[in-house]
Amino acid sequence: MDRSTALEMARTKRPGDPEGNPEVALRGGIKNKRAALGVIKGENGTEKAAGKRITRSQSRTKVSTATDVAGAAAEVTAGDTSDAPAKAAATDAGAGAAGNAVANAGTMDVDGALQNSAAATSAGGGGGGGSSSSGGGGAAAMAVPGGGTVVAAAAAATGGTSVGPAHINIDAGQSDPHVVVEYVDEIYSYLRGLENKFRPKPGYMKKQRDINHGMRTILVDWLVEVAEEYKLNSHTLYIAVGYIDRFLSEMSVNRGKLQLVGVTSMLLASKYEEIYPPAVDEFVYITDNTYTRDQILKMENLVLKVLQFDMGAVTAYSFAERFLKAAAADDRTRHLTQYLMELTLQDGERYLKYRPSVVAAASVCVTLDTLQLPCWSATLQHYTELQPADILGCVRDVFLTFCSADKVQQQAVREKYGEDKFMHVSRLCPSQHPPDLDNASNA
Repeated sequence: MDRSTALEMARTKRPGDPEGNPEVALRGGIKNKRAALGVIKGENGTEKAAGKRITRSQSRTKVSTATDVAGAAAEVTAGDTSDAPAKAAATDAGAGAAGNAVANAGTMDVDGALQNSAAATSAGGGGGGGSSSSGGGGAAAMAVPGGGTVVAAAAAATGGTSVGPAHINIDAGQSDPHVVVEYVDEIYSYLRGLENKFRPKPGYMKKQRDINHGMRTILVDWLVEVAEEYKLNSHTLYIAVGYIDRFLSEMSVNRGKLQLVGVTSMLLASKYEEIYPPAVDEFVYITDNTYTRDQILKMENLVLKVLQFDMGAVTAYSFAERFLKAAAADDRTRHLTQYLMELTLQDGERYLKYRPSVVAAASVCVTLDTLQLPCWSATLQHYTELQPADILGCVRDVFLTFCSADKVQQQAVREKYGEDKFMHVSRLCPSQHPPDLDNASNA
């Protein structure tokens, strides 16, 4: 069966689309979120594409076309570093873009960068040479970031063996080859070494002139519903939010382009994580034609250059499965932990200062305490490589977020985890007090 036939069979009938009608509108939550995002964009940010709305059935036929155009656009403009941040422009001195780099706090305005990119594209030529060199550098950095030093040092420190009498070996007796018990300790040590590489700047919002954390919260809340609508992998959402924060750490964005950055980041995350990512025209449709296909492709090119084509991602989701296994979690524990971690995605002001592994460990701790289980153990301490004092601040923040989840305006995550498939975990009541890690560490 070819790819187009498989996609047609998989997507002909979506939940909420009677008789498989592709013209049926998205569910009310997303439409309401569009209205909220419209308030963010303001008058100057509501450009509408002319012509009819692109239906899902039409966009499905354009998967290959969208991919070809995106590749062609990247090839034409990849050599132009005039819209990259200062550190990227300085690296590629041969491109002659050092004069255009922004020296003020390492940020650049996204509108100016897009205009420069469009001018370079219309001029034509001159970009081919830089494309292979910059793209090759990104690929090399992504292939062996940090080399084997991080893995070797971490392996020497842990050795994949027990460090205490109360520690339980959670990998004993594993027969599933996908678990790769021979390398699992080295894999997670390597991920810990990459945490800081892919972390955004915690205080980047202070340098943004036209957006704030409240607007970011609305955007992430909308992306949660987009991921649900297209049945994307849970990790795709975390990766997309990571791309948004890394991009905003380097570029100044006005409120009219914030949703464009968000939907483009979701497109890139889908290409990175999904087997069959949605087509570009699907993302045009999901924004109600607020942005055109060409605008999304141009922003895709800009995001790739600002991130220096380094599309790897280490998120809280990357560590959650390992930590849940160390906690001997059942399905209910797993769903509640995922719910708490997705709540943290919306609150950048509170959680950007924490490493992803700390957020994952804190979410597991609050989950266990909510379900009246021991919130910490020697096994968790061994496999998280964290002491109770390391996660104490984050645990209190996660607990406060959990307690206030039903009072905030953005309810997409809470509605998602209130469904049957997630065992209604968002309806659980938190404990009266945060987990007592002091007594847990002394036990």
